[in-house]
Amino acid sequence: DLSGRSSVDEVGSYSSYIHYSEKTDSWRFQRAGTTIWKSVSDNPYTVLMTPLEETLHIALREATERAIMQSIEALDQTPTMADIGDIVERWMAVEEAVVGGLVYHLVPEVLIARIPELSEAMIREDLQTKAEFDKYRLLPRAIDVVADLGVRESVALFKKSPAEIERQLQ
Repeated sequence: DLSGRSSVDEVGSYSSYIHYSEKTDSWRFQRAGTTIWKSVSDNPYTVLMTPLEETLHIALREATERAIMQSIEALDQTPTMADIGDIVERWMAVEEAVVGGLVYHLVPEVLIARIPELSEAMIREDLQTKAEFDKYRLLPRAIDVVADLGVRESVALFKKSPAEIERQLQ
């Protein structure tokens, strides 16, 4: 499961599933046909930015899946389920970071300009909440990387070379 999420108390989720065929000795991905958005946050900023965040996951998922496959194929031995889990977690953290960095640079100016009741404090609160979860551990650095590269350039680089974005997040 490439959602990197559990369904409890999440404001959004987009999932892919990795399958192994013993018959063909190959891996393949199957993506969920929908995203999930729930209003479980007390923070209006979080609720409003979630649809964009989940849409960006859809846009970047093919590159994430490619990076996962390349990592699996680079292993010297047949991967265990633990190996697969570690690889998936690694690349989902990179995808989460890039998506979060993009949202941080896209959403605030649009929402705050149009909804004056939303404050910078709500954005800081959203980031503080995310900082409590390991899957967002690369987000602070991603905000800087997206600022340096630009939004479009960050998307293009991630789609071309997730490994290069991962390198820049270290």
